[in-house]
Amino acid sequence: MNVMIDTNVVLDDILNRVPNAESARKVSQLVTDGVINGYLTANCLTDIFFLVSKHRDEV
Repeated sequence: MNVMIDTNVVLDDILNRVPNAESARKVSQLVTDGVINGYLTANCLTDIFFLVSKHRDEV
């Protein structure tokens, strides 16, 4: 199954954002296990980089 993964799902996993972090990890694990094919847009990648970098500077 092919799945387009939203930016917020990735951010929930990476940044451990409650209450959605556990569900986001499950999606990531399904991709890692090869159960689903996860896709991101190119814009999603740049957004994630920017937001994670910004979050890292705040911590």
